Amino acid sequence: MRYIAVTGGIGAGKSSFLEVCQRHLRGVVTWRADEVVRALSTTGGDAYADLCRLFPAYDSTGGRAQFADRVLSDSQFRRRVERVLHPRVRRHLQKSLQRAQAQRRSFFIAEIPLLYEVRWRLPTHRIIAVHCPTRLRRARLRQRGFTEARIDRLERMQLAPEKKARYADQILLATNWRRLSLGAKAL
Repeated sequence: MRYIAVTGGIGAGKSSFLEVCQRHLRGVVTWRADEVVRALSTTGGDAYADLCRLFPAYDSTGGRAQFADRVLSDSQFRRRVERVLHPRVRRHLQKSLQRAQAQRRSFFIAEIPLLYEVRWRLPTHRIIAVHCPTRLRRARLRQRGFTEARIDRLERMQLAPEKKARYADQILLATNWRRLSLGAKAL
């Protein structure tokens, strides 16, 4: 089984690339860190109680928006949240990979936006950085309802997309669906 990690800046097209991989590759399993974080942090999720202890308003109306704002603005608080979430996300990734291996799948493709930031050493065959021009990334994020201020704060929290591309084994320019399809077929 080929194990591929996909990373890149916010709005670069990572999720779109995984969708294309699901269409074009046989025996592929895709895994998305952001989806796991959402599942862990919702009511009943494995991290929910710990997040409520860390930020009691988390469980209130509007509490999650306040929580997100604090994560973006307070680096010490963000590190405490990461200590709650990242080990759980890593365990989920490992279990999902083991399940895919047991099912004898051809590909396991993990979308890990913060791959370099969390400094995980993974036994991947390849790391792909999905990349696109800053202007296009920001336009995609504005279409999703992000304000310029929020985009700026998110980008300051992450490694620059150009550095992610430099560290990766392969760069996939994600300016349109055709490029993504060609990238998936090249795996």
